[in-house]
Amino acid sequence: MKRGNKLNTFRVLLRYDFKRGYEINLGKIILCLCVFGILCISYYESINSAFIAQHIEAGIGFFDQWIYLFRGQYPLSEAPDQLLLPEPGWLAVQTLPLFLVLTYPVENIKSSNGINVLVRSKSRILWWLSKNAWAYITIILYYLALSAICGIVVAVTHGSWYSEAAIHYWMGDSFNLTFSAYNICICLFSPIISTLLLASIELLISLILTPFWSLIIIFAVQLMTVYWQTPILVGNISMFFRNSLFDPVGIHFSTEFILSCLVSILCLLIGAFYVTKKDMIQKGILQ
Repeated sequence: MKRGNKLNTFRVLLRYDFKRGYEINLGKIILCLCVFGILCISYYESINSAFIAQHIEAGIGFFDQWIYLFRGQYPLSEAPDQLLLPEPGWLAVQTLPLFLVLTYPVENIKSSNGINVLVRSKSRILWWLSKNAWAYITIILYYLALSAICGIVVAVTHGSWYSEAAIHYWMGDSFNLTFSAYNICICLFSPIISTLLLASIELLISLILTPFWSLIIIFAVQLMTVYWQTPILVGNISMFFRNSLFDPVGIHFSTEFILSCLVSILCLLIGAFYVTKKDMIQKGILQ
């Protein structure tokens, strides 16, 4: 297949995945938006009540909402009493996008329409790459939607870019971060990088096993992340309490970024090899 034909085939596959994927996942998308709204409103109510109780006159901001959602938890060795259960807000916003992209790529080959698209593409590798591209773009759109809802709450409550009082309330008085463009980008992109890598692993496990086992394994990994601070468990970088920007001995973004890129590429290569050796149509029928 010539390069021009490959690019055209990939565009057709991706266009199909966008249309079909969002049609199937409409209910999940609505669920995500509702959870976003609940979390942001919950944040506003919590910080507003705290400010009133402490007689603090301050509003809320976009950045402190983001920190609230992704602050995570201290390492177990530093605060064992705070790690009996995972932080629900962090677990929710990290698990929802993985749940959103979990079933469609593999479930699609169970339908006659999906099988027809796979056969007509004449390239299983392009089919696999298209499914991954759809998942990556969906996750990026997920975070854009989360950012938009945070922004709407800030606009409605007449807030600002960030509230220093709110940030210190959640992160502690010892917190000190210079709001440079670099630091802000790390805070914004760390959760996204974490989710993209987990999605790559999730799609590969779904392809080889089933979406059910993929969800179980990824959820177990997320729970392990809470109790074990290591770059191997990429979810740690999405916890600001464990990020090197907030913790001098925390995990560096550059380390996690390089590791995420390498593992994601490896997942793509393993998946591409698998789909070329496996009868995907028969697999879709049998699952």
